[in-house]
Amino acid sequence: MQEKSKENVDANDELECGGSTGACGRDAALYEDAVAFAKAAGCASAARLQRGLGIGYSHAARLIELLERNGVIGPKREGHVLREVLDR
Repeated sequence: MQEKSKENVDANDELECGGSTGACGRDAALYEDAVAFAKAAGCASAARLQRGLGIGYSHAARLIELLERNGVIGPKREGHVLREVLDR
């Protein structure tokens, strides 16, 4: 049986990987760090996660999506890059 690469993991598979957080693979390992980083900063963006966690943009963007899906940060607002932290 061929193993799925990270690029081929769809949203349903991703939800199965990390239980309640929805994080999969390396995302699961960094998810808690991303939550702590966002809460400490009071806001979050992919660029801030990149710099703060030392990861690439696509990885940071996936973490931003997970943080929003799990209610840690708010949705993207028109004209704003930073996301408000909802769960402090």
